[in-house]
Amino acid sequence: YQRRVHGDEVWDLIRLQLKKQVKMVHIPPCKWAQRKDRIYLTVDVSESKDLKINFEEKKITFSGHGHSGAGEGDFAHTFNLFKEIKTEESTYKQTPREIQFNIVKKDNGFWDRLTEEPTKFSKLFLSCDWDRWRDEDDADDVDKDFGFPGMGGMGGMGGMGMDDMDFGGPGGDSDDEAPLDDLDPSQAGGAPAEAPATN
Repeated sequence: YQRRVHGDEVWDLIRLQLKKQVKMVHIPPCKWAQRKDRIYLTVDVSESKDLKINFEEKKITFSGHGHSGAGEGDFAHTFNLFKEIKTEESTYKQTPREIQFNIVKKDNGFWDRLTEEPTKFSKLFLSCDWDRWRDEDDADDVDKDFGFPGMGGMGGMGGMGMDDMDFGGPGGDSDDEAPLDDLDPSQAGGAPAEAPATN
């Protein structure tokens, strides 16, 4: 009996050490919308830090530490995209409430879904951003609910961490509801939209 108790205590210590060493990494809630020429992706993580973003031709990878529906902790995910994007023109922005992506498509046109994988593989954490959804008839609508002033020209940031960027001064984090099109000065009024798939 004494050996069994001693053995249980040893295993408890081992489990405790493993728990300290292994950090749980979760996938935060995400939502997306699209226009003919770009994808709008929002990652629902507040107070994020140690943020790392990488754009590839058909892949977006992000990781960091912050608060989400799962509580505080490390987060990470890789989106294998449905089609190719322009990595040098795609941008992202950190706000106190979320991480915002303005992803420029390589070829204009509406995607069937965001990812290469079927919807069933991402439906638990990825949804449509209905607040930014537009009908194709809304061609004259201007997006005014995403992005920040002065962010144009910040493309080509694949692999850059947030520690390498300075958001102080004008155009910083003080306003997280500025126009999305300001991320790309060449887009004067947004492109027609189509109701996106749930993935």
